[in-house]
Amino acid sequence: MGKLDRAQALMGPAIRDGLVTGYQPLIASLHMLDRDDRHVLAAAINCVAPVVVTWNSKDFPRQVLAEWNIEAKTPDDFMVDQLHLDSGAVHAALQQMADIRRMPRMTVADVIDDLEHSGLAETAIMLRHSANETTSAHRPVQATRSSGSLSLTEINSKISNFTMFPLVRLCGPPGDRTPNPRIKRSLALAA
Repeated sequence: MGKLDRAQALMGPAIRDGLVTGYQPLIASLHMLDRDDRHVLAAAINCVAPVVVTWNSKDFPRQVLAEWNIEAKTPDDFMVDQLHLDSGAVHAALQQMADIRRMPRMTVADVIDDLEHSGLAETAIMLRHSANETTSAHRPVQATRSSGSLSLTEINSKISNFTMFPLVRLCGPPGDRTPNPRIKRSLALAA
């Protein structure tokens, strides 16, 4: 199984209502700078998402999105918002990400480094700062219980609690679960 297939297989059960369908009829009526981005806006409109998370914000002009009460945010800005909403849940998710990485084994610091190398520089700065504050206060960085880590069910619950925006996985026509190749980069960040 390739990385994209693995990411898609993990996202399905982890992100409730993550698959958006029925947006295709809206595509033709939307006017975007890049016609190939209309499906993203159509899906966001269809699921009433207040935010489109993209590195490609120049193709999602504020005035076009404002008509639909939607704004574009970079993944870095989106994650900074999540940290402000519930930093404990974000840190628990980070610990879970580190815990499931086996080849090679990773620490939370390694995961933060990966986020930074993926373009989430401000998120990485904030995570390092809050981790330093936590450890300097002699409190554990990870969310713990008697076994020392959270179960996947617990972490999925925490993630769904701190994610205030619907997360969208875009696919082709109804019934086709093949991811659009233009979002391959976004899915790779989730892997």
